[in-house]
This record gives sequence, C-alpha cells and structure tokens, in this order.
Amino acid sequence: MGMRIPAQCPRCREVDERRQSMYEVSSGKRSSSGLVYLHEMDTADVHSGNLTLRCKQGHTTEVKLPMPEFELLFDLGCSALLEGYPLQAVMTFASSFERFQEFTCRFLLARRNVSFEGVDHWWKEVAAQSERQKGSLLALWIAEFSREPPTLPRKQDEFRNKCVHKGRIPPESEAKAYGEAVLRAEVRGIVTLRNCFNDELEYDDFVEHHIIRPGENEPLVVGFMDTVISGMSR
Repeated sequence: MGMRIPAQCPRCREVDERRQSMYEVSSGKRSSSGLVYLHEMDTADVHSGNLTLRCKQGHTTEVKLPMPEFELLFDLGCSALLEGYPLQAVMTFASSFERFQEFTCRFLLARRNVSFEGVDHWWKEVAAQSERQKGSLLALWIAEFSREPPTLPRKQDEFRNKCVHKGRIPPESEAKAYGEAVLRAEVRGIVTLRNCFNDELEYDDFVEHHIIRPGENEPLVVGFMDTVISGMSR
C-alpha cells in the first residue's frame, strides 16, 4: 500500500479555476470557498526518481522527483510514524539512510570527475549489499575529508536489523529515536557537503545536474512538487 501525502492536484486546480472564472463573470464576485482543494495522493516509483500521484477524483499526474531520494524517503518515514505505523517508519528511515549513503558516494565521485556511466556501473557492484555501501562511503569520505563519515550508532544499527530482518514491531518511542538518529547523521553529512561550495545555489545546481539528472523530456515540476513537499513536512 502506498504512502498517503497531502498535495495539490493540478487537474482539480484547473477545474476549480475555470469554475471560479465562470462564477466571477456571472456574478462579478469572487467565490469565498477558494480556488484549490487538497487531495490525498499515492506515491509510487520512488526508486526510479519519478512520482505517480493520484487524487481522490482519479486524476493521475506523473512528475520528476526534484529532490534527492533520501529526503523524500525520510519525509515518508515521518508520515508513517505520524499515522501510527512504527515498523514501516523504521524500514523507511533505514531506506532513507541507505539512499543517503548512495547520494554521498555519487556526490564525492562526481566531484572527482567520474562520469555518470562510470558511477552507475560501479554502484551496481555494491548496490545489493549494505555493508559494501557503508565501506564505500567510509573510504570516499576519509579520502575527501580525512575523518570518519556520519554514521549511525551501533545500537541503532542493531535495532534496525531486528526490525527489518526479524520482524520486530517497535514501540513508537524507539522508532522516533531511530528516525532522529538518521536525521542527525544525514544533516551532519549534508552540511559538510554543502561546505564544498562557496554558495548554496552551487550545491543545489550540482545536485540537480549530477544526482537527479532530469532527461531532456523530463523537466522538474518544481512548483507542483513544492506543494507536495510542504504537505509532507507537516
């Protein structure tokens, strides 16, 4: 079952704007009910970098993900926790941290001018084993910054393994603590990576072109996705 997130359906918005215009023409007034309604959306295909969004009216919209995957997964983990699903929250937080490790490895390799194709080929060799991903991050981070990368405490790794591999259903407090540990590690890492640039816009531009990599026919729908992201941040 897909995660549910509040967002704005562009097709419903079009209908509402047309109705609003007709109302204004016929009455000379603006409707007090507003132009836009929020609908519950399903998210899918996160791992492909695309989102398929569907509102209650059955309208489907496909957009390119304009943010690193680990950020979206962390938000979805928070949504699962708020909705009372601590096990799903832990599994999503764990996926977020794995994708953060991938993001960081790709970032550091791209800064060393390794081609997209080269990075993709290399990542296939480590994608199936989390320990290989962790080792890759450790080596690349130390080579770049001469210190250990942001990692999770051992007890949190053990907690994650019990939930993911043994099916332990954690209490909400432990799921929240795990999410907080993931957040601290990811924020620490991103602050360091941002400091590789002189300006935050340079970092954002780098991420858009070297990490997200929209195709020629896949523009980033930033305006629409801002609504999605702001809805998840509740």
